[in-house]
Amino acid sequence: MPPYTALRTRVDGTRATRRGLGETMVRLKYNVWGNDQDDEATAFAVMPYVTLPTARDGLGADRSRAGWCWRWVPSCRTISGWR
Repeated sequence: MPPYTALRTRVDGTRATRRGLGETMVRLKYNVWGNDQDDEATAFAVMPYVTLPTARDGLGADRSRAGWCWRWVPSCRTISGWR
């Protein structure tokens, strides 16, 4: 969810708008290997996260969530001078 959000609803011709801060996410990325040297062909990372319900009612989740992501990709290479 974005840091600041506006939710507009219409019920039976009546409009309502809720505005406020979204949920707070705390995460950590750990590179298992790769992305440090140009000669490495792959990279692998894990990223655990926790989402806290700091949004106003109706703008976000009503409870905390946790999980993790993983990434395995070929490492970045220089293309046309961009890195």
